[in-house]
Amino acid sequence: MRRSELEHVVRAAAAVLRVDELIVVGSQAILATATELDLPDEATMSFEADLLPFDDGQHELADTIDAVIGDGSMFQQTHGSYGQGVSEGTIKAPAGWKDRLVPLRVEGHDGPVTAWCMEAHDLVATRALVGREKDRSFCRAVISAGIVDAAVVAARVRDAPGTDTTRVPTCVPSHAATCSAH
Repeated sequence: MRRSELEHVVRAAAAVLRVDELIVVGSQAILATATELDLPDEATMSFEADLLPFDDGQHELADTIDAVIGDGSMFQQTHGSYGQGVSEGTIKAPAGWKDRLVPLRVEGHDGPVTAWCMEAHDLVATRALVGREKDRSFCRAVISAGIVDAAVVAARVRDAPGTDTTRVPTCVPSHAATCSAH
């Protein structure tokens, strides 16, 4: 996904939900802090933007994102990219991550929209905690490219609530090509 595609998904989600703020928590949040030219291919492979509505106590807004601009929707068929509605309960993130959100301003259909994107170190820590192969590949690529500091990522992983410190995924600065659990 390119930044222009992320902006398009954010604009569409904001219009559908009639909001002027959303949180981007998936890998494409990296587009708020790094230029596409600096990013390795592994960091922009996804066609999905994970979007967390600010006020979604009943998960209805996340479900609306999925229904209108989600995977398999007419939006995806037309534009190639799509939005995935998520709820805060599905995110395993470092403590204080909301305090470090990075604003991405987008001109929306009804005025400006702010996509609050997960800060790069928090994002990589979150991906490391998920630990799927595509997440490990993303972590390795972003660390190898120097987009984030592996030591900061490792500290944030250890700081995530509920993390089993005996199985903490680590991204060691001297071995940036590795990102695995031990």
